[in-house]
Amino acid sequence: MSWTRKIRSMLWNRAGGSSVRNCGAGNVPRTDENDEHKGEVIQLATDLERLEDTAREERAELKLLLTISEVAFRLGLGRSFIYELVMKGEIKSLKIGRARRIPVAALDEFVARCIRSDEDHAN
Repeated sequence: MSWTRKIRSMLWNRAGGSSVRNCGAGNVPRTDENDEHKGEVIQLATDLERLEDTAREERAELKLLLTISEVAFRLGLGRSFIYELVMKGEIKSLKIGRARRIPVAALDEFVARCIRSDEDHAN
């Protein structure tokens, strides 16, 4: 069990629930009985998810090479679309063994090109 799941479970048990059940977007606890602390537990679970996202972003910022998933997360785009851009050569990448990595500098260049292109179309 991951540490986040353990924390969610602990919070839920304190609120009088029996366990954390998957209810779609993000394993937020729910119950039919003892709703006294339900809002507080849901808020804590939401805050925990935000902290996880922030930690993921901070780890990605320290790297020189990013995975496709990390690039997709940073740009707010889908992984499939990032793979398309890489295969078209619009985002430069490296092949290291079987892994594909994108240098942070290549990502910065891509974003700068997109901004310049957008400005050119606006004029």
